[in-house]
Amino acid sequence: MSLLRSLGVCLIGTLITLSAAIEKPPERDCTLRLSWWAVPEKEYALYLLNDKEAIPLDLARLSIRQAISYKGKAEVVIAQKEISQELDKNGKPKESWIPYATFKLKAEDVDVAVFLLPEEGKDSAKAKSLDLNPTTFPYGSVMIVNYTQGRVACNLGGGVFFAESGELAHSPKVYTEQTSVPFALAVLEANGGQHSLRSTQISMSSKARFFHILLEVADENPSERYQIRSFSDFNRQPAAPSPNPAGKPGQDKKTSGSADKKMPPKDSAKK
Repeated sequence: MSLLRSLGVCLIGTLITLSAAIEKPPERDCTLRLSWWAVPEKEYALYLLNDKEAIPLDLARLSIRQAISYKGKAEVVIAQKEISQELDKNGKPKESWIPYATFKLKAEDVDVAVFLLPEEGKDSAKAKSLDLNPTTFPYGSVMIVNYTQGRVACNLGGGVFFAESGELAHSPKVYTEQTSVPFALAVLEANGGQHSLRSTQISMSSKARFFHILLEVADENPSERYQIRSFSDFNRQPAAPSPNPAGKPGQDKKTSGSADKKMPPKDSAKK
């Protein structure tokens, strides 16, 4: 019996050790697209801190093309590395992390754009995030983010939708086939004034989605008061292969279509 008891104790000890060794899943597991809203005059060496490593960042201005896989805490920390003159036990300079910007992720976040807004006179920045979840913002659609005091109207392919002040709105129509459609933006002010900001043709398809951030600055001239930041995101996932046509084994159906057309980045409003 003593032998069985010893084996039982060993087995329990082993199970406890294995349980302790199992890593807890990260609080958040999503894609982050980090960029500057405005590039600071001072250069910073910034890192994204996750559960296992510090990822060096090379941030562009107003871009969502750089996607980083993040696995870590709900409160995200972007930090500067500080190297001390003090040495650790291995004789190497001690390193410490100084937070530069922080923001929180929701449990349902899977794809998030984050813009860093440097704070004047400080070694820190505020972070403004936008949810790019393909479930709510699918490829083939348009999103409007309204930071003006008015109401923004968007005409996409003849269908009009609105974004209220301080809110965002998604186009009700999602395009699955490549087509050229009319696109227009206008601001409807509380005093009844209306200002057209953009009117053009854009190419929509299931391969691309677009979002536009509208800003308002202090200026008497409406053409200078409202500014637009426009972004495009292209689906890089390979298309599923077409099935073989019946009666013709070994041959694939041919599909036609043109290459994706990328909209050029726009850093300011078009007049």
